[in-house]
Amino acid sequence: MVALSLLLLAGCASPPKEVAEAWRKYRAAKLGMTRNEIHALVGGSPHVSVKYYDWWLTSEPGELGYLAALHVNYDQDGRATNVSRYLNRLTQPIRGLVH
Repeated sequence: MVALSLLLLAGCASPPKEVAEAWRKYRAAKLGMTRNEIHALVGGSPHVSVKYYDWWLTSEPGELGYLAALHVNYDQDGRATNVSRYLNRLTQPIRGLVH
């Protein structure tokens, strides 16, 4: 019984498959990569994309559960100058993100 409980808890402590896969891709994004290289690596469209910035999320802001995010800033030549990654487990909505 205790072993089963531990297995169930371990399963709850891990992100879902799609979040884990996105996190693996996000971790591979490196400084100096071109915007095209990062887009090819990550796949899909960013949630936000402006001249010098892209932001990917695995779920909508405010949605409960696991969330992985990738933020990339680019220079005028389209090379990554800042790469930030986040993996969080949201157990309550973040105020200001939910309507």
